[in-house]
Amino acid sequence: MTCVRSSPERLQFYAAEDTHITHLLYEYFAERLEKAGLTELFRTIEMPLMKVLLGMEREGVRLDKACLARQAGELRVSWSASRRRSARSSVPHQCQ
Repeated sequence: MTCVRSSPERLQFYAAEDTHITHLLYEYFAERLEKAGLTELFRTIEMPLMKVLLGMEREGVRLDKACLARQAGELRVSWSASRRRSARSSVPHQCQ
């Protein structure tokens, strides 16, 4: 069903229902954030970040593929070195 073909009464019902569900979700999550001690984080970090993410979604993002390829290579080298160190340190030393 599209808004153009809907009666004003029907649209009013859906708008009220959306508002009610949004409020129920607010109550549900507000209580859980408070219990977890995360209300301040949500208010000061998460909500302002939503504006940034919305802008990125609307405008798109440009990726520097060459830079990402270099970083991927650096991570592979670092990861390999870390695995080698981990493998060496997990081998028990034998007394002679």
